Formats: sequence, C-alpha cells, structure tokens
Amino acid sequence: MGRTAYAVAFDGDRFLMVWHSRRKGWEMPGGHVEEGETSAQAAAREFLEEAGYEIEIVATRDIGYCDVCAAILGKKVRDDCEMESRLFSELPDELSFDRDEYLDTVPWAKGEVDRSGRARSTPTCRVPAIQRCGHGADGDQNERPQSHRCDGKRP
Repeated sequence: MGRTAYAVAFDGDRFLMVWHSRRKGWEMPGGHVEEGETSAQAAAREFLEEAGYEIEIVATRDIGYCDVCAAILGKKVRDDCEMESRLFSELPDELSFDRDEYLDTVPWAKGEVDRSGRARSTPTCRVPAIQRCGHGADGDQNERPQSHRCDGKRP
C-alpha cells in the first residue's frame, strides 16, 4: 500500500474534520499520495475534494505510516464535496481513527500554525458552520456565532 497524508487545518482555534459515512466517524481530510505528488500536495488535494476548502500547509510531519500536515484553513471554493465538514474546538466522540493519534497531531499542528505567524485572527465561528451542524436553528444564528460550540454529535 502506498503512502498516505492528511491535514489538520485551523481557522483560529478550531480545526476542520469530515464525517466519513462508511466508517461512521469524524476524521481529518486526507488520502493516498499519488505518483509525482508530495505529501503536502496530496493533503491539499484531498482536503479540497473531501471538504471543499483550500488550505495553506505550514509544516509536514512523518508519523511512520503516513504524513500529517499542519495547515491554515482557507476559503471554501467547492460545494460538491465528498463529505460533510465541520469545525471543532475539541475532538468529537465519534472518530474514524485512533483518538491517541489525534491527541498528538492536533496540538502539534496548532503549534506549527501558531509558530508560522500566518494564523487567522478573524472570528472563527461562522453562520454556515452553525447551519451545517444544526445548531442555532431558533433564528438567532447571527446573534451568537462567537459562543457556539459544536459537541460533534450528529444532528
């Protein structure tokens, strides 16, 4: 089996994950590194395909069986994504892969993004994220986006 790569992309203090319906869990966007691609290129391509977002990769780390890229979340450029995506401030309960790996790679990626000096400083909770996860449906979505915290449970 070939090399794989995934990205942990931050928007402020929150990171984006995708729901994998076949594995029934949240995971970081990623996949196989194709011939001629670097791990960073593969992670960026997979992120765009699975979540519809551009990312800026600031660091890459080999964790043995795959490469992890620390990234800054860019703008959403596609709506025809392979998976549902959501921003999290902490790991959700339902994960596709090993929690211990994410407990290591998410803080590492956040540190790399912060050290890069290019982290976004804009407010991080946006109305579309609230709409996707089903919270804020009482009509006051624009009044409380800063206080919204998604618990990672399926709506």
